[in-house]
Amino acid sequence: MTEDQVRNKSRFMMGMEHVLREINHEIISPAIPNMAVENVVPLMITGARLRAEYLKFAFHLCDDRNEEH
Repeated sequence: MTEDQVRNKSRFMMGMEHVLREINHEIISPAIPNMAVENVVPLMITGARLRAEYLKFAFHLCDDRNEEH
């Protein structure tokens, strides 16, 4: 990948992140007006526990190397 391609990809990704932040702000802020870090921590903990469970299950599926899972 050339330097220009890398730069263009980087600009594209930054633009996408900016748009995603704007969209999230427009949609989430009105729906949850009192959002603060301390209010989100329980959700973050629950999300981490759920991710741990599905990753544990996914690794378990990979243990037997069965391509059909």
